Amino acid sequence: MAISRVRTQLQPWGPGTTDPGAAAWAPIPTQVPEARPARPWEQPPVPDRAYRPGLDGLRALAIIGVLLYHAGVGWVPGGLLGVDLFFVVSGFLITSLLIGELQNAGRIGLGAFYRRRALRLLPALAVVLFVTAAMIGTFWPREVAHFRGDLVASFGYVTNWWFIVRHESYFIASGRPSPFQHLWSLALEEQFYLVWPLALILLRRHLTTRRGLVQVGGLALAGACASAGLMAAIAVAHNLPYGADSSRVYFGTDTHAFGLLIGVAAAALLAANAGALWQRLPSPRAALAADIGGIAALVIVCWVMMKTTEFSPGLYRGGFWAFSIVAAVAVVAVSRPGSRLEPALGGKALRWVGTRSYGLYLWHWPIFVFTRPQLDVPFTRGGDLLLRLALTVAAAEASYRFVEQPIRVGGLRAWIERIASTVNIPRNWRTATAIYLPRRG
Repeated sequence: MAISRVRTQLQPWGPGTTDPGAAAWAPIPTQVPEARPARPWEQPPVPDRAYRPGLDGLRALAIIGVLLYHAGVGWVPGGLLGVDLFFVVSGFLITSLLIGELQNAGRIGLGAFYRRRALRLLPALAVVLFVTAAMIGTFWPREVAHFRGDLVASFGYVTNWWFIVRHESYFIASGRPSPFQHLWSLALEEQFYLVWPLALILLRRHLTTRRGLVQVGGLALAGACASAGLMAAIAVAHNLPYGADSSRVYFGTDTHAFGLLIGVAAAALLAANAGALWQRLPSPRAALAADIGGIAALVIVCWVMMKTTEFSPGLYRGGFWAFSIVAAVAVVAVSRPGSRLEPALGGKALRWVGTRSYGLYLWHWPIFVFTRPQLDVPFTRGGDLLLRLALTVAAAEASYRFVEQPIRVGGLRAWIERIASTVNIPRNWRTATAIYLPRRG
């Protein structure tokens, strides 16, 4: 379990100062005429790593929905909405942490942010791409040429636009689908991670006041409405999903960015009223209202995932957007320390799944693609489902234990040196390679 570390921070300017340039010279009065409660955005420090076990529980629900949907389990036909739940959690958490960093340090360290994202995401992805490509080349060499472009697009995090340009369908498969198709969502998220910190730096003056935070939240919500509106406009114009394939609006960053933006809006509005990631706990009445809203939102999320399908026209006419709004309510409620939802969603089983949700997502689709029942393996649907889930869980656990966690804790250089020493690579080669990799810290 992660342990929150709290750092103290000295204010570099005196009360009432409005000009940061003059602030450094402003005298700090020894007596305060009148005490007042600190506003949420004036309550440093924000924990560097604020762990919320309930958010891992939400990730677990999201990945379970995706796994069962891709496995063709009939009672979760809307499991694809788990991806939108992931989007909301990602937008909310990343924005909350960036706002907290700005409050603590007075700036956003872009280099450190991108380095953390790279260490978190790239190594596990590289292993999946390498193993999948090797398996295709070894056992299905005739399909290498067909999937080569998909592999290159996956390395560049542009898979979603690659499939759009090639008019490849997410919902209608002819033959074996691409084993890299699921990486469209990671591409969309990475495009967001690339742009959003830069946007926050431009908006940093607005992140120091309640009014400014509300404006940022409103701007993100307006962007989410524009994205969902574009999806709906295309859906109406082409009578989606029946008149044409819906993959264009499903893959597009422009038409499917609203989940991330709704998460951003939820984080900014929460910071305006209670500080980033609930720096200020609400009153008992407000906490009860948040819990009731969160429970209701969670019930709706699960119900919609069991009652809708990818061929429901309403999804493309505002349904995805509405689902993301409801998911944001659940995310905000679960992120509150002491939430009544935390014991249920933060239990050991769901927390285990949630912490490995990235590996489960990465590995499940290549495994599913090459274990099709009665085509690749001689099993019925039930036996094939057990085989697929067992292989996916084993691969995700290995990724978490031997790739993700060691790199996150010790850094990439130490991990490479350990792997190299294990397979007896000459020390001179290891030293030459490690020169280009900084040590952790």
